[in-house]
Amino acid sequence: MQNRIKDAEINLKELESEYRGNSSLLSSIELEIKTAKDQMNLNRTNYQRYQRLWSQGIGKRVDLEQAELAYKTSQNQVRNLEKKLEQTRNDLRNRYDMARNRLSTEKEQLRDFEIRSEIDGVIYALNKEEGEYITAQDRFAEIGGTGDYVIQMNIDEEDISKINLGDTVVLDLDAYPNEVYTARIQKIFPKKDEVTQTFLTEGSFVQAPSKLYNGLSGEANIIVSKREKALTIPSDYLMSGNMVQTEDGSKKVKIGVRNIEFVEIMSGIDSSTLILKPTEE
Repeated sequence: MQNRIKDAEINLKELESEYRGNSSLLSSIELEIKTAKDQMNLNRTNYQRYQRLWSQGIGKRVDLEQAELAYKTSQNQVRNLEKKLEQTRNDLRNRYDMARNRLSTEKEQLRDFEIRSEIDGVIYALNKEEGEYITAQDRFAEIGGTGDYVIQMNIDEEDISKINLGDTVVLDLDAYPNEVYTARIQKIFPKKDEVTQTFLTEGSFVQAPSKLYNGLSGEANIIVSKREKALTIPSDYLMSGNMVQTEDGSKKVKIGVRNIEFVEIMSGIDSSTLILKPTEE
């Protein structure tokens, strides 16, 4: 494609030189016109001389007619050459316009082969090698920004109804094991992933690390409710049927909010109750 554009540029330059510059073809015709006009002026002078002589009764009529014919012939030759010059100039202009349109078309077609990102950023991955064929459906590269990173979180089906836009996220990143960061829920995708049985949500950092990289992983806890002085127990101490094991046997409890690690106890036991971790069967 680049070779075609280069050929079109060379062709345009040559035709522009012929059309706007010193064209040898136009110069040749202009020289012919100058020569023909000189001859026409000579023939006109000769014809006028024969006319004066004839008016004085001197000379032969055949000589007058031959002088007139030579003059008119030279006139026609000048007119024909002037038409030829104009036609040649028009032809050169048309060829120049065609060459300019061809170059414009070639550049337009080249733009069809150029792939441009709709955002500013960096290329994180290239899935194709130079020279490989790609189609409009091929995912051949990953491009992302370098500024505001998006946090993607997968929420279990049973928890998605508790999540709202603007909820606070407490985030632990594997790359920064001793740091805790906060974020906000910005988007909740309504379609469930049938493979993972989760819903995708996106968040943005309230306080971000000084350095971030595409693909960092970690654990996120979304704060969906807050309780002051809440009584909680570890999640793995809660048995099926909302039962807990105590020194006095199993007791049923009423639970409130919960996360992966802890469960809120609304009633059934209090802070003085000693609970036991269930034995695995």
